[in-house]
Amino acid sequence: MLVDVFTEEGKIVGKQRANRKDLGYERLAYMANIMLVSIHFCLLLIFAVLRIYPMLVLNLISIVVYAINFYWANNNLRVFFYVAYMEILIHMVISNFILGWNFGFQLYGFALILCSYYGDYISRKIWNKTIHPRINSLCVIGIYLFLYIASFFIEPICNVTSTAASIVIFTVNAISVFVFMIVYIENYRAIVERTENSLIEAAEKDELTQMHNRRNMQERLDYIFTQNAGKSEIAIAIIDIDDFKRVNDTYGHNAGDLVLFEVAARIMEKEAPRICACRWGGEEFLILSTGEGAYQKLVGIINELVQRVRNDDHVYENQIIHVTISAGISVWEKGEKIEHTISRADQYLYEAKKAGKNRYITRDRIW
Repeated sequence: MLVDVFTEEGKIVGKQRANRKDLGYERLAYMANIMLVSIHFCLLLIFAVLRIYPMLVLNLISIVVYAINFYWANNNLRVFFYVAYMEILIHMVISNFILGWNFGFQLYGFALILCSYYGDYISRKIWNKTIHPRINSLCVIGIYLFLYIASFFIEPICNVTSTAASIVIFTVNAISVFVFMIVYIENYRAIVERTENSLIEAAEKDELTQMHNRRNMQERLDYIFTQNAGKSEIAIAIIDIDDFKRVNDTYGHNAGDLVLFEVAARIMEKEAPRICACRWGGEEFLILSTGEGAYQKLVGIINELVQRVRNDDHVYENQIIHVTISAGISVWEKGEKIEHTISRADQYLYEAKKAGKNRYITRDRIW
């Protein structure tokens, strides 16, 4: 998965593949390994009490395998998943031949199918290469059916006649499988939720400045006008960075991105419950103010922003860049469409540019 790479100043300098640590997969692998060690340790104790020595040895080997797998969980997730997958599969087959069908080791096949699809998802995120989970799942189903059929014709190596022992071992295996599946499903759900939130944020925010984007602001405006219906004051300001093309032409587009980011940060400092800003397009920003005294609040905000931006130093590659902003502020008039209010603010902005820039114009005067 590719993620944006920012400098300390907030400038996007490129993209890189997301680190597996950043995605949390190593932590999940570590937790899964602890869970698997715990399951085999419980089985080890049970088989020690029952004196079923072939299973005792088998579980000792499994514990050693997972002890080594802690190393791979931190260093190579691909090896970790392959080792864990093969251990579960081999353990399932051997256990069925040693004890038989009634002890529930075949249940681990269900967990393997889930792990096949989950492992495929993670593999595609990190390496973009994987064996399709359908192939793995078909193999598991085939082995499951083979073990079931074989149970009618092949006697288990260890003939455990105790019904209580078979019930205990079956219960431990069933609980282990269900807990294992629940943990993985919960983790997958968390990943889906994070992905959905990221998509929502990407749809609502401008990638460079991290401000709300035009689409999000338009939805806010539509909602306000639907709910408000002219009941409270609404004011809008359109802000533009003066001579922004000169910044790009003189210092390069990376410098322009830095200026955009830092001017946007200045504007976002003014956001409040009834004051919202967005990147309207290019080097233009829009601020929406609602509620009692919305216009006067917005005039005060723009007045301060013009002065602050004028005095800000934008440092790019040891060069100091200064920019100014111009703005137009308009108030929604009862009965008009919001597009007309925005258009009027845009016209005031044009007049501010024409009057010399580094200033703002309202319905009352030039500032």
